Amino acid sequence: MRLLVYPHDLSIGGSQINAIDLAAGAAAAGHDVSVYGIPGPLVDYITERGLTYIPARTLHYRPAPSRIAQLATIARQNRIDLIHAYEWPSCLDAYYGASLCLNVPLLCTVLSMDVMPYVPASVPLIMGTADLGEQARKVQKSGVWVIEPPIDVERDNPDIDATTFRRRHEVSDEEFLIVSVSRLALDLKLDALVRAIDAVDLLAGSYPLKLILVGDGPARAALEMRAQAVNSRHKREVISLPGA
Repeated sequence: MRLLVYPHDLSIGGSQINAIDLAAGAAAAGHDVSVYGIPGPLVDYITERGLTYIPARTLHYRPAPSRIAQLATIARQNRIDLIHAYEWPSCLDAYYGASLCLNVPLLCTVLSMDVMPYVPASVPLIMGTADLGEQARKVQKSGVWVIEPPIDVERDNPDIDATTFRRRHEVSDEEFLIVSVSRLALDLKLDALVRAIDAVDLLAGSYPLKLILVGDGPARAALEMRAQAVNSRHKREVISLPGA
């Protein structure tokens, strides 16, 4: 099967990493898999997993007319058997061109915490929780399945030696290190990251803690300001944001 996987972007985030990991699993099972997406930090990860990367046009409209046309061209030229899009913007890009005009089968995974009304009822869905799956079945005419976000227990093994990472970020052996890898997004992410900073601020006076927030995005500047205030208060680097 010739499969085209389309994450909603290629910044560091759970939905995107799941898309790439599952694409690599499909390739390992013998399918011809390519990943299409707007260039971002995860392009190197796509290459590392041995997958073909196809750059998407970077128009910021959602859905984007340029990507709708580009996807249709890719699907026709490469005789794609299935497009697997992640989140509603990618789903609409694939639906209005390759699916609607060329009848290319389309599957959409939604790992956000809402059943988005923008996804056409005819598109089969994969949802990230059982509750969301039940909600989606009330409005979707096609199949709805539930796959909870997977974890690669081999690559993300907690027994991996973190010595190099700790040295790179100047974390002493006495410090308790907490690391978050996340998109620094305003929606869904910012509140939790602010609470993490505030919790570490509360504990840092009594315990040798350090929090490293790995990732990038539009909320980075606000988080850096909050981190700087915490670091100044404790007169040491308690929180750092090294980027993606």
